[in-house]
Amino acid sequence: MSGSPESEDELVRALRERLATDDGRVTTSIGDDAAVLADGTVISVDASVEGAHFRREWLSLPQVGFRGTVAALSDLAAMGASPVAVLSSVVAPETSEVQALMDGVGEAAHLYGAPVIGGNVARANHLALHTTVIGRTRAPWTRAGARVGDAVYVTGTVGAAALGWRALEAGRDLAPFIARWRRPRARFDLAPFLAPTACIDVSDGVALDLARLCHASGVAARIELARLPVEAGFAEACATMGLDPDALAIGGGEDYELLFTMPASLDPSVATRVGEIVEGEAVHVLGRDGVVERGRGGHQHF
Repeated sequence: MSGSPESEDELVRALRERLATDDGRVTTSIGDDAAVLADGTVISVDASVEGAHFRREWLSLPQVGFRGTVAALSDLAAMGASPVAVLSSVVAPETSEVQALMDGVGEAAHLYGAPVIGGNVARANHLALHTTVIGRTRAPWTRAGARVGDAVYVTGTVGAAALGWRALEAGRDLAPFIARWRRPRARFDLAPFLAPTACIDVSDGVALDLARLCHASGVAARIELARLPVEAGFAEACATMGLDPDALAIGGGEDYELLFTMPASLDPSVATRVGEIVEGEAVHVLGRDGVVERGRGGHQHF
């Protein structure tokens, strides 16, 4: 790739080219939710940085630790892996802040059965948590297996965390949605019910994350706005803030639900069918007005 990458996705592709390896010990590498080793070990790392991912006035230190750890663990869930262990690297101004943050890390680790086995601490004027997670799987799910004709599904509901983040930013008391942003969940609970051809977690928005899955699989997707599952009262809460609920549902991130493809029908109590995989490229969205547009929205750091 010539020139400087202009987006996060372009940067990842450039790094994959720069750091490409044919090491037989690695079966899935840069560009998926996690790396997979030949022995079934799954490894991922995630960051939660003050000023980029959160503000201190929005979260207690234990909440920072819990939220950052669950976000990292969600990458294992997206690969169909069982959690094994967590390593935490913490940057903070004071030792007391490290301890408080790690209380939240420990809570998340205990909840998902992945003990904290090590990490690193360093002092700085800002707060940051870098979380490495280790899991195991016999048959990893990846982003690269979607096939034309597969259905597209999403678990739970989408848009709630994005609304919660915007409520915090605006100083509005939308407690149920703020709680979705502050305390996400990693969807390991659904693994026994799924056999996806491709999977990704919704960290940056349905449209953007589905586009990443489609790019990896060499296919396109067509989804319907009206099918996207949202929380009760979501549209009404968006209206009180002058926000477009459809834009948040398809472009809001940090729900950490699973977005996946399967050829067979699935019990709607497990996940909601929102569209299908088709030939071509990119994500095409059928709006409520019947107009099909290319999917937009989502969060990229660059």
